[in-house]
Amino acid sequence: MAVPNKDPNFALPVLADTQTQQPERKSGAWTEAFAERERRPSSQISTAGIVVGYDREYTSEGARVRLGGIGSYSNVTTKATSSAESSTSVKISATGRDLSFDRELLFDSVATTALKSNASGVGAGFTWSASRGRNFFDGVAKVDFFELASSKTTATSAGTLNANTRFYDGTGIADDGSSGPQTFNGVIYDRSIYRADGSSTSYMDDASFNAAAKGCIITGSARPTDAPTQVQAKVDQLFSPSTPTSKSGTASLAVMTLANTFGFTRDLGHGLSLEPSVGFRYSYSHYYNDDASLGLRDGHVVRLEAGGKLVHLRPVGRGAVWSNTLGLYVYSDVFVDGFVVSTDGSSFKGDQGEVRLRGMLQSKLQFTDGVQIYGEVNGRVGHDYQALGGKLGLRIEW
Repeated sequence: MAVPNKDPNFALPVLADTQTQQPERKSGAWTEAFAERERRPSSQISTAGIVVGYDREYTSEGARVRLGGIGSYSNVTTKATSSAESSTSVKISATGRDLSFDRELLFDSVATTALKSNASGVGAGFTWSASRGRNFFDGVAKVDFFELASSKTTATSAGTLNANTRFYDGTGIADDGSSGPQTFNGVIYDRSIYRADGSSTSYMDDASFNAAAKGCIITGSARPTDAPTQVQAKVDQLFSPSTPTSKSGTASLAVMTLANTFGFTRDLGHGLSLEPSVGFRYSYSHYYNDDASLGLRDGHVVRLEAGGKLVHLRPVGRGAVWSNTLGLYVYSDVFVDGFVVSTDGSSFKGDQGEVRLRGMLQSKLQFTDGVQIYGEVNGRVGHDYQALGGKLGLRIEW
């Protein structure tokens, strides 16, 4: 479940085809650097950090159990946008030479919110793995403590006339288009006719403008209809973007994660083995000491995963062993409530129920003195979603 360094095969098994065997060791310490970037249509999340750990192995009657502890430092940067449509009702009254006008007009607008946040902090937890025969399970329980700094900027787009409101480019006004020639959805203002479909017509002189706009509401003076000043002010406001408003604040965040994987190993011969597995991950984000203006609330996510990996082992001289692993998994966040920040992949409400793929390619070199070095490239892909990351690690056993 993409938890750092909890692979039960850190101690490579006997290579039956070559009779090469690593010395038996009981303890190990390791460190790993990782980075990842997630992309959705409306968000981008970048994660980076470092993990250190220690574990010890215990054996009894053919069973092997490894228990350990981990500590980490990580940084998660989030950039996201969201939009919400709304309709504004404005009552406009005007009396002119050819027209008496008194009704409510509906204007549509879109409010766009941009969110930027940065969370950094430390974490600690426990790891475990056990194997007996071909079967194994492994997992992790950890807590990450972040200090979160966040800002939100909201701007409202220019308003446009709702399709439920109609103006007429001639005598008479109606909502249903039943009367008046040359119908159009729009508003007349400042020598121009603006239509709801985005088109407009401008006039260079008062004479041609007055002829085209005869009998229609005008939001200015010295026009066929002399509308009040407040009418002009209302339409100006709706047809211009609003001044962006910004809110910023800080909060503390605790992210609790519990993950476990169950699987078995099948020897394919010639240094190859197959490891099918299933697993789950539960994460809970809890905000505290938060600024109320940020509107933060706790979040939960449950992720299920199934797949497997193909491992190839080969000796490379002087007792060293080189292993290459290719993994492919199908996963889904089956339950998401709120926004969950995690170093193992953050989750939004829109991720719930999405079926995605996770892949990984790892190469590892293990020496006879207990030193292991490894690198990994991993990624996830789904509908309107991509993630790409990598790991570099070092482990010493004794």
